[in-house]
Amino acid sequence: MGIVMDDALVLTYAELEFLLRSQDPGPVDVRAQLELGPAEELDAAARAGVASLLARGLCTLGGESGTEVTPTPEVLAIVAGLTTATETTRALGWIDERLVLLHLLYGPMARLVLVPASYGQFTVMALDPELTVADQLSRFVDSCLTEAAESAVVIQSRTADATVGMAIARDGDGAWFVSDSENDPDSATPSSRDDVMARIGELLPAGAR
Repeated sequence: MGIVMDDALVLTYAELEFLLRSQDPGPVDVRAQLELGPAEELDAAARAGVASLLARGLCTLGGESGTEVTPTPEVLAIVAGLTTATETTRALGWIDERLVLLHLLYGPMARLVLVPASYGQFTVMALDPELTVADQLSRFVDSCLTEAAESAVVIQSRTADATVGMAIARDGDGAWFVSDSENDPDSATPSSRDDVMARIGELLPAGAR
């Protein structure tokens, strides 16, 4: 059974770096997905991260030596999502004239969405366990392209073995277009909303559908 988060939590990149180091890494490079930088350059960030987590009460000290760092249950859910992810997806699009980037992490223990903000902060939330990642992406596409105005969404999904991507656009007349890394990667072809949503499910790794 997966670990569940009840509320959104804002974490800094330094706090995330410490949490990534707290367990063995999973099959997908989450650090690269979140663009935190090379691990060997983030030692100081990790030290700052654990200090911040302790100061905020998101981790505690204990154990026989009194120096063992223990995450709260909510943070433990985030650790599970960060270190057991088998598939990562990023989606970029415009919502109400605001450029929004989502990072979706899918794995056997937890499903997370991370939304980067200014000054190295990330809002971290649990994905609805009743919805697949394809469902989540369909909702995001609808949020970006509901109006008949020129706009686009770019999606990239990675597993340990493969990377796939697609671009979805809608013009000012409401017509839909799509291209992806397997079919027509260099040109957009006319499509429809229903076909776009179906293609999202087809392109994603089987475990994330």
